[in-house]
Amino acid sequence: MMNKKIQNLIKITFNYKTIFGIIMSVAGIYWAFRDFSFDKFILMVKESEYIYIIIAGLAVMFSIWIRAIRWEYFFRQQKRIPVYSLFKAELIGYFGNSVLPLRLGELLRAYIIRKEQKLSGSFVVGTIVLERLLDTVGLLIFSILLIFIIPLPEDIKVSIYWSILILGIIGLITLVIVLKVKNLKNNHWIVNKIKIFFSAFHVLGGKLSGYTILITILLWATYWFDVYLVQKSLNMNLGIAGSLVVLIISSLAYAIPSAPGTIGTFHAAVKYSLVTLIGGYPPEIAVTFAIILHAYTYILFTVTGGYYFMKSQFHTEAISKIINNGDK
Repeated sequence: MMNKKIQNLIKITFNYKTIFGIIMSVAGIYWAFRDFSFDKFILMVKESEYIYIIIAGLAVMFSIWIRAIRWEYFFRQQKRIPVYSLFKAELIGYFGNSVLPLRLGELLRAYIIRKEQKLSGSFVVGTIVLERLLDTVGLLIFSILLIFIIPLPEDIKVSIYWSILILGIIGLITLVIVLKVKNLKNNHWIVNKIKIFFSAFHVLGGKLSGYTILITILLWATYWFDVYLVQKSLNMNLGIAGSLVVLIISSLAYAIPSAPGTIGTFHAAVKYSLVTLIGGYPPEIAVTFAIILHAYTYILFTVTGGYYFMKSQFHTEAISKIINNGDK
């Protein structure tokens, strides 16, 4: 049994997607850190106004709480779950994404919630897929806002326009699927699984849809405020508009396969934002900003999420299940 677990762990760790992600992270690290100045980094850290970092940390925790509130809406058709339970699960998910390959944190929180609340795995995974779709909607809304705030290179604009078009098509296809699935009379087990998966999407057409979109916008506004606070702590004079550029470009970096915690790709995206898109920032300052912006959330999620994960009665079982080919 133990040999099988080790074999499956090796299979996950050396999955071609994981290897490709590590290669992308290494490339990002090389490009981002080739201009790194340790002396400049230490000087900027010493001169930082830590109160802004503390406020930024509180803002991040607030964003997790309102994310949990939104997630709770998705479950209401099946069960009312305390927001605090979902808040802990969200942090567990971030913890998993920070330390495990292939974004396995999503499976981790799905498994924990499924076991704690005795819910269908298909339904819980459906809520997570819906959550990520809404996150993408929020990203595109703020990307459109970015177009009107700062003159962007034509290729960036074209990418945003294409993203909006693709998301619109995906949204229409999803809507058609949800409506078709809802009216299916077939009781085959596969059909029932699909119905359960999409039942979380009821929130989009119900009375909670407005609150769901409002929370999504509030989430991204909080992330924007978070970037602004960190640059404020370093006295970078990046401003509101510049902070939005960093937020959008670094968020797009999350879509690139990478090592756990988006190490490398995130830093490269922040450096590109400051040095190439906005301009006027030396590479060593851009890299220092990227390190601090990434490090404090990474540490916060790893510590708090790890704490809640270890407190869960299912934590050993969850790891074992994921190693043995996922949540079923």
